[in-house]
Amino acid sequence: ATLGHLNLLRNDGLESALILSGKKNEAFLKKTVDVTMETVHELADKPSYGSVSGFADGLIGRYLDGEFDRIDLIYHRFKNALVQEVCMETWMPLPPSIVSADAFSDRQQNSRIIVEPTVAESAKVLVDKYLHMNLLRVFTDAAASEHGARMTAMNKATDSADDLLNEL
Repeated sequence: ATLGHLNLLRNDGLESALILSGKKNEAFLKKTVDVTMETVHELADKPSYGSVSGFADGLIGRYLDGEFDRIDLIYHRFKNALVQEVCMETWMPLPPSIVSADAFSDRQQNSRIIVEPTVAESAKVLVDKYLHMNLLRVFTDAAASEHGARMTAMNKATDSADDLLNEL
């Protein structure tokens, strides 16, 4: 999925950079692609809101500073211990369904409801929380998928060892 996405971006004439959280991903991609890479392995093992929030703030800052035009997330979504699916979604800019022009307009002028803080201030806080929680969900899904894959592999190894013992 990552290679396909990188190829699509290259075909469109766009430059790419990767920020990787998995050691296996890093090892594979270092051999196969020539793009700028950063790693954040500490988030992959035990994602917490505090650590992911700091990382999210850094990404948001880099996006707002113009270092990135777009941030896409490619990760394994956990379905169950046997099934994980590769997903790709755009994290920044936010999709129009999340942020519309109406979300940042101050609608209280025509309303009898008084909102404190203003609608625009509330929307900014909610969007910030949405971005942080969405990134935490991605890292948690990836960690759960990794644990599910390990559990399945260990179960198969145990079954193979039991079969081998029974044959002896």
